[in-house]
Amino acid sequence: FGTMLFYLTSFIFTVVQDENKSETEKNVAAYFPAVGVQLAGINLLEFEASGVGLNFDNASELYKNFKFATCLWMNIITFFTLLLLGLYLENVLPAAVGVRKPVWYLFTKSYWCGVKH
Repeated sequence: FGTMLFYLTSFIFTVVQDENKSETEKNVAAYFPAVGVQLAGINLLEFEASGVGLNFDNASELYKNFKFATCLWMNIITFFTLLLLGLYLENVLPAAVGVRKPVWYLFTKSYWCGVKH
């Protein structure tokens, strides 16, 4: 399933690879790791091919309406988003072992404050 999702989201790249797309559109698309890495790869290739190279000093430079640093930040944001989603789903849809919690368990007082015995 993960591989199929990767390839499906990488098709978004074909929509945003145009130089006329705004930085905002490319940043939103970069939330998907496949798209972000492809956009960052273009920047990396161009910086290296020009002989300048890519480093922390120029990672935030805008090139074709995308910054290499944006890819790094979006990957960090995506990581924590998927981590939290995974932890939530692990409680709502546990494997063979575990106690199933209701969908709204995050909004219960007992989850945050504990149960007094």
